[in-house]
Parts: sequence; structure tokens; C-alpha cells
Amino acid sequence: MNDNLVLPVIFILVVFASIVTITYFFETQNNKLYQLTFDQRNTDLDNLATILGDRLNSTFDIISSTSGLPSVTTLPKIDLINKTLHGISQNDDIPKREVARNILENVKDIETVRYLLPNGDMYMLEPYQNQTNRKQDNFTSFNYYQEVIIAKKPYLSQVYHSQATNHNTTVVFAPIFSENGTLLGIWGGAIKLQFIQDYMSLHYLGKVSLVAVLDQSGNIVASTNQAILKNTALKDLDVFKKALDGETGSQFETLENTKMFVSYHPIKTPSSTWVMIAIKPYDESFVGYETAQNELYIMIVGVVTFVTIFGLYARKTVHSSKKFIIELEKSQKKLQEQYEDVIRLSEQITASEQKYRNLYEKSPDLLRSINLEGIITDCNDTYAKSLGYSRGEAIGMSILDHTAENSMTEMSSQFEEWKTSGNIINKEIWMKRKDSTTFPALLSGTNINDSVGKVIGRTVSLRDMTEIYNIQKTLESNNQRLQEQYQEMIELVKKLEDVNEKLRKEKEQSAKLAIIGERMSQINHNLRNPLNIIILNAELMTIQSKEAGDKEVTKRSESILNASESMLLQIKELMNFIRGETLELERKSLNQILTNAIKLVKMPKTVLVQLPEHDIICKCDPNKLQVVFMNMLANSIEVIGDNGKIIIRSGETTNDVIIEIEDSGPGIPYEILSKIFDPMFTTKKGGTGLGLPYCKNVIEQHGGTITASTNPTVFTIILPK
Repeated sequence: MNDNLVLPVIFILVVFASIVTITYFFETQNNKLYQLTFDQRNTDLDNLATILGDRLNSTFDIISSTSGLPSVTTLPKIDLINKTLHGISQNDDIPKREVARNILENVKDIETVRYLLPNGDMYMLEPYQNQTNRKQDNFTSFNYYQEVIIAKKPYLSQVYHSQATNHNTTVVFAPIFSENGTLLGIWGGAIKLQFIQDYMSLHYLGKVSLVAVLDQSGNIVASTNQAILKNTALKDLDVFKKALDGETGSQFETLENTKMFVSYHPIKTPSSTWVMIAIKPYDESFVGYETAQNELYIMIVGVVTFVTIFGLYARKTVHSSKKFIIELEKSQKKLQEQYEDVIRLSEQITASEQKYRNLYEKSPDLLRSINLEGIITDCNDTYAKSLGYSRGEAIGMSILDHTAENSMTEMSSQFEEWKTSGNIINKEIWMKRKDSTTFPALLSGTNINDSVGKVIGRTVSLRDMTEIYNIQKTLESNNQRLQEQYQEMIELVKKLEDVNEKLRKEKEQSAKLAIIGERMSQINHNLRNPLNIIILNAELMTIQSKEAGDKEVTKRSESILNASESMLLQIKELMNFIRGETLELERKSLNQILTNAIKLVKMPKTVLVQLPEHDIICKCDPNKLQVVFMNMLANSIEVIGDNGKIIIRSGETTNDVIIEIEDSGPGIPYEILSKIFDPMFTTKKGGTGLGLPYCKNVIEQHGGTITASTNPTVFTIILPK
């Protein structure tokens, strides 16, 4: 071969070998990029389907588990159903309504809770306003009612569009059984499916693709980017049927004359399977792959063109090849020097990167790197372990997957703020671990820029604030406890003041009793015997005058008799009040004691006494309690006059017997209500002021209390059982 042709030939061979190498390298990388697109789509769809499925199943489990609570499995009070109210009133069967209200308060995805009878009639619905606004009382025609009755197990219905709330909803119903297995009713809740729409709209996959969730019947639960498809029904797609059969994957479909990249994933629920589908045009999904292919073809054409031009040029410059070789050697040496400079610079960059990597990996803080879509591109082991994931699991997930429910809105807001301002410093966010437990963290971030300074992501530092949060909670708890103890101290001081006041009154009462005791000895000694003689003679005069027909004498003798008996009663009241004899307790019928008291009181025929409907056996001194009732009945008769009514009611609690005596009199004046139990206080002409104080002493000897209220007058006696 001519020496002048050796160099061009060698150069052409080298270029040809480079073309082959470049082609092989680009094809290999493109194939990896192609497969990565498939894998990334399947992973994203799996994560999204798992999160939504877990939240749906969690709500399902709440309805199922509460159907077995004792307050729910008690017999429904069917006789209380009011057709006008479409069930029982809001004050009936409170235990069941409390369970329903607690569910609505703590589970925001559930918007109504209801109880249906076995025949499909509505028994109760919370919120109660929804019950009263209903237009339908029976649900036997509904699919979910029939499924629960037939299967006798919890069931998740297909999706309905609620006309009342104008959003999609599904219903979870569970059968309620008694202890012997009898079907008592159906317990259910309506799930507001807006959370699926919200979550998919926030997820980056929902922003760039058509992502839809369909129920077991093919009804659309929620969807994003509807504009991608206009005339294609998702339930008619082959991928919908595959997902219903439990399959997961991705494939290409021609929809509406456009090649589409379609992925599908089942969402398992305890009673059915829902389906998640993601659709994006092929050109948009594989834009990186197609661009790389085009660049490869352009590069090959360029190399071939260059070789052709160079060959032609080589032939024309064959005579100057030696000079060219010398220049080429110089260029090669210069390139070698530049190459060595690049190697040194590369080593320095590698050392810096390694130093940064060590700081990143060994940091005690939780570090993660994300892209502009909020997808985690890197994280350190501290971050992964704190959230219960491996690094491989954490990378590729959305930051929303690691955000607690109560911080979801705040995280989305901060993410948008960062994209606008580029600054996020010391923001408190609640994080969610893989096991769904949460913890507080302090978030700060720094931007990641490309070679031209454009922001392509950020590295976020999260400081676990659990210990500080717990200390803060402990301080708050201690502060609360100090406040409670301070309040208890105030109440104790108040009780001590009440005790002192009571002791003062008792001291005053003891002084009064001492005076009464002195008066009693005199009255008992000086008046009792003469009064008995007067009463005896007055009774004889009354009998004799009636036999003789002398009405005037009869009238006067009866007047003497009544006055004498009144004086004797006053002496008896004083004696009873002063003596304070020991109680002789026994178990007696309350109604019998009341009946005996009524017989011993002069009861006008025009006064009606109503005894309690139900008798109570109580432990008491029947004789002393009888005297108490006689005093109180006598007082009532005196204020009623010739016509009126006395109502006696009784009841009991676990520890006490409660007796109420009410009369139809004018009521006790408010200004004296607080004094009626004071010794010596009376408004009666000729009264001793000891009747009610005696009653109070007897009741307190029993360990009970007696109080009075007015308009109408009601005396309330509480005795221990």
C-alpha cells in the first residue's frame, strides 16, 4: 500500500470502530432508560395504590370493628321509631349514637354512620340532621343491603354519586349479631372519597398522567387529567379486567389514534377489588429515550460525513502528510497534558464529593434529596432507619408518603413556597413512619443547582424533635397539674370555710338548745299535768253537753279541748327536739310508714294525698320517720286550706332513697326559705319553731339530708339505703 495512504486508512478504521462503540454504548444506555421508565411507572403506581388502599381498608376496618361493640350489639328500641323523624329521636339509644358521633369526630373520611334494622328500615343516622332530611326509610332495594344479608359479613359497596353532597361516596356495612348469633341489624358508614382525588392530584404522577381509580363495577371513583382521553371508557379496557384479576403491569395501547403508555394495579379491599390505571402518551413518557435515539443517529451520520470529507481531503494533502503527522503529534501531546489536568481535577472533585458524601451519610440529622416533583432521589441511613424503610425503599417515594396526615396541607404549602422563593428554614412538620406512627421534626432545606445555576432539587435536613416535644408535653402536663392542684387547694379552703360556718351555726344552735332545755323543764313540770286534767274535763263536758243537746256548751268545751291539745303538742315537739333519742333501725316499707302517718294526721276530706306508685324498702327508724312525715303533712295541710293536693314521690339510686313531698299551697316566700330549718324560727301564730328542725335532726341522724324549694313547695329527703 502506498505510504501516503496509510494514515487516512488507519484513521478511517479508528473512526469506524468508534462508531460501533458509540452505537453499542448508546443502545445499552437507552435500553436501560427504557426499562427504567417501565420500572419507575410500576413502582409509582404500586406506592400510590398501596397508600390509597390502606386508607380505604383502615376506614373499612373501623366500621367492621365498631359493629361488635357492646353498646352497638344491644337490642334496638324499635318501639321508639318515629316515621316523621325517619328513625328514633336524637335523645334515644344514646350509647349507639355516641359510638357513631365518635367515629365521625375522629375519622374524617366517614361522613355518615347509620343503623338499619334486619328488614331494611332506618333505625338511626348520624349526623342527626341527615336523618331528619331523608326521604327514604327502607333500604332493601340497595345492593349493599342485599350483599350483607346474604353473606353475613362486612361489605364495601360500589361507588355512588351523592346528590346531597355532590361528590362520590361508597358505603361500608357490617352485620350486627347478638351473643346467640341472631341478626340484630346492619351497621354502616358512608365514606367520602374526596381524599382519593386530593391525594392523586398532589402526587406528581397525577399531574403528568391520567390516573384513575375504578370500583369493582367500573365506576370512576376519582381521576386526574381527563383531557388525555375523551371518548374511551376505562372499564372497557383490557387492563381493567387484568387488574380485577389481581395482575399488575404496563403495556402499550392505541387509544383515540394515539399510542399510549398504560399501567394498571389492583387495590384490594376485604370484600372486592378496585383498580388504578395510569395513562400517558408514549411520546411524553419516553421522550428521553426517543431523544437519545435521534442523537445517536445524528452522531453516526456526522461521523460518516466527517470520515468521507476527511478521506477526500487526505487524498489532496497526501504530500503534506508528514507535516500533518508532526502537527498531530504536537496536538496529541497537548491533549495528553490537558487529559492529565482533567484527571487531577477529577480526583480533586472526587475527593470533595467523597468528603461531602461522608458528611451526608454520617450526619445525625435525617437528610434527603428531592427533585422538583417532590420525589426522593437520595437519603442517608439515618433518614431511612428513622422512618422504618431501607434506603432502596425510600428512594423513589414522594415526600407526601412520609408526611403525617395532620401536616399534609402544610407540607404541600411549603413545597410550593420553596419552588417560588427557594427558602425553607426551621419549619415544624409531622413525619409518618412505615408503621404509620408519627413524630415531629424541624425541617430546613438548601437548593441543588446544575452547572448553569438552575435549581434542580434540594437537600432537606430534618431534626427529630420527639424528645423536645415530649419534654414540652411533660412541662404542659405538670403545669396543668399545678393548676389543678391550685384549684383543689382553693376548693379545700372553701370547704374549710364551709365547715367553720357550719360549726359556728351548730354552736349557735347548741346555745339555743340550752335555752330550750331550761324552758322545757319548766313547761313539762308546770303545764303537762294541769293540761291533761283540762283535756280530760273538756272531753267529759263535750260528751255531756252533746247528750244534753246544749250546743253552746259543746262548742266551748271543744274549743277548750283543741287549745289544750295544741299546747300539749307544743310540749311534745319540745321534748322530741331536745331528747335526740338513739335510732332503732330496721328495714320497712316506705309506703306503709307514709300510710300510718296519714292516718294519724287530721286530714280534711277535700285534700287529696297521692302516694308513690312503687314501694321502696328502706333501712330506718319507722317511728321517728313516721313523726317526720306527720309534721310535714300537717304543715302542708295548714298552708293548703280546705282544697288542695299533696303529691308524694319516691325513687332510688345505687346508694340512696329519694322522697319528695309537694303541695299545691302558695309556696314558701324566698326571703325565709333559708331559715325554715332554724330552731325557734316560725311564721305560725302559736308555733314553737321546732317542727321542721326536729325533722331535720331525725333525717340527719339517719345520715341523710332534707332540703326545700318553692313555687311549688317541694321538700326533698335523701336517705342512705
